[in-house]
Amino acid sequence: MLTLRYLLSLIAAVLATAIVSLVAAYALQHADPLIKSVATSLASGKSAKSEIPISLRKYKVDYTYSEGRWVLTNRGGIPLYAVGVGVCPDSINVFFNKTYSSTNNTVHISKCSIILPSIEMIHNSVVFTHVVPLCLTGTDFKTEVVEQKYIYANFTIRVRAVVVNC
Repeated sequence: MLTLRYLLSLIAAVLATAIVSLVAAYALQHADPLIKSVATSLASGKSAKSEIPISLRKYKVDYTYSEGRWVLTNRGGIPLYAVGVGVCPDSINVFFNKTYSSTNNTVHISKCSIILPSIEMIHNSVVFTHVVPLCLTGTDFKTEVVEQKYIYANFTIRVRAVVVNC
């Protein structure tokens, strides 16, 4: 009887995992193509246009050096911004304690795309790139890239900001 109970629990857990995976895959496949296109352009530092107004949301985040690596947090370090494009949630805590590069820093989910700050090593410097919107909504997003060099905790740091004007 106990074995049957464990077997049923295992089957229920596998089914729950499969359902969650299918829902997540559906959300990713059905991401709004317009929002996805604008977010991808802004993340790569390029201008973008939209026929309908799209909202931008800033999230203050930090990259912290911890246990030999840089991780995205909300508790001090190099202050940066993450940006939500479209109808985005109030919190992005699920993305913390990870490191993002330019190849994986844009997440597309349904009516929202989130651009996370990326980090890369270029010519013995740690380069942080983040998007800084100067508006809350718009249809014509023009970008300008600004960069500043710092020394932080014995690291040569370059902070690159992709400034977005609407």
